[in-house]
Amino acid sequence: MENTLERTVLGLTSELQRERREKVIEKRTNIAITALEAAGLPKAPKVKDIDLDARFRDSLIAAATAANSDTEAQELVAEMIAERRALMQGAAQEGQRGRGAATSTCPWATTAARTPAAPTRACAAWRACARAPA
Repeated sequence: MENTLERTVLGLTSELQRERREKVIEKRTNIAITALEAAGLPKAPKVKDIDLDARFRDSLIAAATAANSDTEAQELVAEMIAERRALMQGAAQEGQRGRGAATSTCPWATTAARTPAAPTRACAAWRACARAPA
């Protein structure tokens, strides 16, 4: 009987942890999507079959869900949106001058995936890259 009770408690604990993680992911996803919609960024052109807007949205969600707290998620999402806005404005200005689109050496500018196994390192790498001059 004690063994059955132990298994029940372990099962309920695991289920509770899973539900909590799902709620965190849902909340952080909402943080990213709400901020992106509020930003009203211009649409990026598709490159071949690559939807750059979808990639950026996915990278925002990945960054937000990998953050250590809701506050960190909000700050990181705000930084990424500000960088995207600057990149899009720079590309538009370069396009108007006839030079083509501006480019960035930042790997997070076009990379959709973050490393979930090392979110702190990934977040730190993004922040360092975001602050570096282009």
